[in-house]
Parts: sequence; structure tokens; C-alpha cells
Amino acid sequence: MDLWTATKLVFRRWAIVIPALTLTVVVAIVVTGRVAPTYKATGSVEFLASNNDNKDNPYLGFNASLQTAATLVGSSVGSIGTRAGFATFGLDPNYKITAPYDPTRAVLVPSLDLEVNSSNPKIAVATLKRLVVAVRNDLNDRQAASGAPKASWIQLRETAVDSQALKQTGSKTKVLLLIVLLGFAVSISLAFFVESLTSDAKRKRAVAAPAGVGDGYVPPPPPEPESADSLLLARALETMRLALNVADETAQRAVGDDAPTPSPAPAETAALTPGDGEPGTGNANGNGIAKGSGNGNGNGVANRKPIPTEGIDERPRVRTRPESPGPKPEPRARPDGGDRPSDDRGF
Repeated sequence: MDLWTATKLVFRRWAIVIPALTLTVVVAIVVTGRVAPTYKATGSVEFLASNNDNKDNPYLGFNASLQTAATLVGSSVGSIGTRAGFATFGLDPNYKITAPYDPTRAVLVPSLDLEVNSSNPKIAVATLKRLVVAVRNDLNDRQAASGAPKASWIQLRETAVDSQALKQTGSKTKVLLLIVLLGFAVSISLAFFVESLTSDAKRKRAVAAPAGVGDGYVPPPPPEPESADSLLLARALETMRLALNVADETAQRAVGDDAPTPSPAPAETAALTPGDGEPGTGNANGNGIAKGSGNGNGNGVANRKPIPTEGIDERPRVRTRPESPGPKPEPRARPDGGDRPSDDRGF
């Protein structure tokens, strides 16, 4: 899934993402308000060589002797035992001691940077002051134990030691950012989870539903039951339609019985043979006989040779009925509306 598709999915599931983000902001504000602020106190001490003869002091008289002394003292004051002693006096044992580095000369600076972070500003300042004293005492104890004359001892100078702790807002900011990022990740994950469930449900419904049935499918309403009057009217109309069909078929049958039926001469018909004749001008229509030479169309028969027409009566033959004795009935109108008067049978 690309970034654009994921963005559209998040906007489509805004009903889940927006409430989740709102809840995240509320939780972040509440939790951040309960986080205690942090107070910071810093200071620095420098190690300086004596102006007197330093040949009797084993911590001096060699290259980088001051940097070495600072490193030894810093390691001793930062040990676990010293930190435990700070905690015994109610001070903050989570202080930091670092030896600064001079990148221009690529050597350590003969000093120590001190930093104390505490939730109580007074404890932070008291811990810093006690830390400076611990560094001085450790340095003096080491020189005294070595038997160096006091005039050749390394001196310690305090620089930039805070008398008041500064309030730090970074802790609350970190907590706020952490909660917001976590809530955003949970909101997006929840939107993707709901989208996955919805897609699976749609896929299952599409497999189980018949063709053409989708989410917007609305089944047609059931047909309303027909009333008794409607049924009677439908039956009457059906009866009238059947009666009209019967009358129409009867009239067509009567007209077909009275139509003239041409019959060819027996002698001439016997001489006809079926086949394809040469192109001519003769035409065969219906059950008639093709005149001249040509191709027969329909049910007619074409002869290869012209058929003589002399002596053949081409007039249509009409069937006649014998006259019945008695007076002739008056002409009556035909039932089918024809112009020819009907006889005594109604035809």
C-alpha cells in the first residue's frame, strides 16, 4: 500500500481517527501535568599547579599531570560508594562528573564539569556544593597520602558554580511528545484494523450473496394481493378476448371456403416436368403454373419449353350450388361486414 492510499484510508475512517487523537491529546495533557519538573544546577572546578618546587609531588612533574589528577579524582568521586554516601545525607546521587576535552589541542582540560538534576531545587544546589567539597577533599587526601609537601599541592579553583537551580521543561516536553506519537500510531493502527475487518466482511457477503446483489441492494416489495373486483374484471376481459378470437377465426374460415380456386387443365398439367428453365418472362404465383420459359418461384413448376396456351380457359372457376325450389330469400347482410349478400345459411 502506497502513501496516497494510506492517506485516503485514514480520511475515510475519520470517525475513528479523530476521536482517538482527541483522547490522546487529553491523556497527554493530564499526564504531563502530573510530571514533576526537573531542576538543574551546574558547576566546574579547575586543577592548578603550585608555583613552588613540584619535584616532591608525585602527581606533578610529568606531561599531562594535571589532567591525570583530574581524571583520578573524578573517577573516585563518581564511584558507587560515594554516591551511596550522598544518598545517606538526603542528597541526589544521580549527579554527573565529566572531564572536558579540548579539540584544538586534542587533550583533556585539567578540570571537571559537575551537573546535578533533581525534582527539588534546594536539593540540587546542596548536592552541587557537597560535590565540590568532595572533589577538593579527595584531591587533598591523595596528595597528603603521597607525602608531598603541602606547598607543592595541586590547587582547586571553583568556576561558575550555580547558587540557584534552573527549572527544566524538557522532561515534560519529552513526555508530551512520547504520548502524542504513541496515540497517533494507535489511531492509525485502529483505522487500518477496522478497514481490514470491513473489507473481509464485504468479501464474505459478496461470495455468499447472489449475483447482482450488493450493499445498496434493496429487495422489491412483495406484490399486493388482488381484490375480488380486479379478478372479475380480468376474467371478463379474458372471456371477451377469446370470443373475439373465435369470431375472427370463423369469419376467416368462411371467406376462405368461398374464394375461387383455379385449377389447371388435366391434359396440360400432365405434360409439365419440374426443372430449371432458361431465363424468360414467365412468373409463377402461389399454386399457379409458370407461362413461357423461366424460373418458377413459390410452389409453381417451370417447363423447359413454352407451354401452349391455346384452348385453355384462364378464367377462374367458381363453384355453384344447385337452385333450391321455392322462392328466393331476400339478401341479408353478412356477419363479417362483407359486401356480398349471404344465402339462407348466413354465408
